[in-house]
Amino acid sequence: MISQANAEALHRCIKCGLCLAACPVYKHLLEETAAPRGKVQLLKALESEGLTSSRYLEEIASRCLLCHSCAAVCPSGMETGHLIAALRAELVRSFGLEWKKGLAFRYLLSPGGHFGLALQAAQILRSLLPSQIKVAGSRLSDLPSIPLRSLHDRLPERMRPTRVKATVAFFPGCLIDNVYQEIGRAALSVLQAVGVEVIIPKDLACCGTPLVVSGEQEILAQNLKQNLRLLSAQKVDFILTACASCGRTLKKEYPYLLREWGEDDSLAVEMGEKVQDISEFLSNQEELQGLLGPVPISLTYHDPCHLAKGQGVRVEPRRLLRSIPDLAFVEMAEADACCGGGGSFQFYFPETSEKIVSAKVENIFKTKSEVVATGCPACRLRLESFLGTDHSGIRVRHTVELLASSIKTGDKTR
Repeated sequence: MISQANAEALHRCIKCGLCLAACPVYKHLLEETAAPRGKVQLLKALESEGLTSSRYLEEIASRCLLCHSCAAVCPSGMETGHLIAALRAELVRSFGLEWKKGLAFRYLLSPGGHFGLALQAAQILRSLLPSQIKVAGSRLSDLPSIPLRSLHDRLPERMRPTRVKATVAFFPGCLIDNVYQEIGRAALSVLQAVGVEVIIPKDLACCGTPLVVSGEQEILAQNLKQNLRLLSAQKVDFILTACASCGRTLKKEYPYLLREWGEDDSLAVEMGEKVQDISEFLSNQEELQGLLGPVPISLTYHDPCHLAKGQGVRVEPRRLLRSIPDLAFVEMAEADACCGGGGSFQFYFPETSEKIVSAKVENIFKTKSEVVATGCPACRLRLESFLGTDHSGIRVRHTVELLASSIKTGDKTR
């Protein structure tokens, strides 16, 4: 059953309904079981009122993006995402993990897994299939190409600039390491430009976000402990990530999970205090402003849920983007609305996911921007796919990519 702490948290829900207005899934389904409030009441019934686990309850539990929109508005301060993840873990204990997920997690996301190799195989398969075939609503032709080698295999473990004012560990995460390597390269180039030594520890495992949201805890524990061991071995000032989900999991989930398992969380807390999103770190680098050159584009910004609601990082990315000369920043409506990805949610509930991302894309169109920036590679994947489907010509870029481009133009003018 769920932990004592989560059992007590269940009774803090006052059933006010504010989470219904915030929940992107409820907005489209309008069913109480799709709302955070409904799931909390079902978990309460499962815990103490005789409700038994069932496949229907499993489906209800899966209808959640874990975007933390509900927690952001909850007057009782409930971390509803923790409760829903606990419900999923309880259901995994009852019924086991779906075999497809089980295979993927064990052979792709566990320590020493072959995530990059599997992506390369998928790239070959994609080349053999018609480009109009859709996966989670995205055409194969709109999905990014996969590099043959991971980013950490292409780079030295330690990158030291001429002048060193700080040393950081960079946690690339699965998508940046294996798909959007340009984000990682941009992050490293900007950090080097401001005098930061960067270490990318070898053998880092997946942060565990897909495992958390799926209720799989055995492999999650392996990944968590390996990452903590490798990161704690580095003498660094900060641990940086350019992935919103990785950042939230490293910073908040690791200490929470260890407490849930009844284990010592002191190392996770110590490491979590060092974790920063790269936009947080760079917004405090005063010399960055003097390096930036003009980037004459119109741009809007999409708040990743795990960055804005999960970590409270909203101001810093905008401050950095607005500091770029000649960049016209246009705020979109509902900038922090979810893009509808939610990991496997987009595969299991494609219709709901498409409705959510379509609303986001419409708000992007209304800004008439050339570029939409974001701080999460998973959000980039979702937005890029649907903007590509509409042939809009709107590019999706990570905030740090815009900064790297600005530094390059600044170099040319100096």
